[in-house]
Amino acid sequence: MPFIFQAFQTQAVLTIEATISNEGGLLEIEETDITLLVPPNALEKSRRQRVIQMRVIPYGSCGASTSFSSNSSVIVELLPNDLRFQRPVELTLPHCLQLKKDVKYKAKVFTSYREQGAQPSWKEVIGQKYVLEDKTCTIWLERFSWVKYEIDDGIVEAKRIKIYTAAKPICVPDDIAEVVVGYHLDLPGTGEVPLI
Repeated sequence: MPFIFQAFQTQAVLTIEATISNEGGLLEIEETDITLLVPPNALEKSRRQRVIQMRVIPYGSCGASTSFSSNSSVIVELLPNDLRFQRPVELTLPHCLQLKKDVKYKAKVFTSYREQGAQPSWKEVIGQKYVLEDKTCTIWLERFSWVKYEIDDGIVEAKRIKIYTAAKPICVPDDIAEVVVGYHLDLPGTGEVPLI
């Protein structure tokens, strides 16, 4: 009988809110590698401080594409929608892809200035400043919206899957064991995903 493991996204706080002053600040959703860095003097001069919010959006709820690499990162909503900055803010989002070595890493950044209650209308931001690395993509934004990025399948070797066990560590007597891996998206609004 095979050991059955399940890989899943850990249940974390999916929304974070903070009051940012003209001194800047950092928002971070714990255990996700999602951060938003607001530099000093980024707010409009007329505002001394502003309440801002960052929220993770489940992929299945917003009409995302279905290529191999397209759902490898999260989508975030930055609020208040369309808030503009005098200096770019730095949004860092993780991804689960194993990228090829010795190739130029390229991504496409998409935003949606979504009306309350409406589905997002994604538009690629041509010339968007970003840096794609092994496990994250950092994007410099001048205004708030929904944000996502997609990585070209041509530079992708595989997806990384984290494995969690529901019991204490398992001792395998042989060097080789059969492992059946399945996963599910443990986020609001998503359904079951069959075993792979």
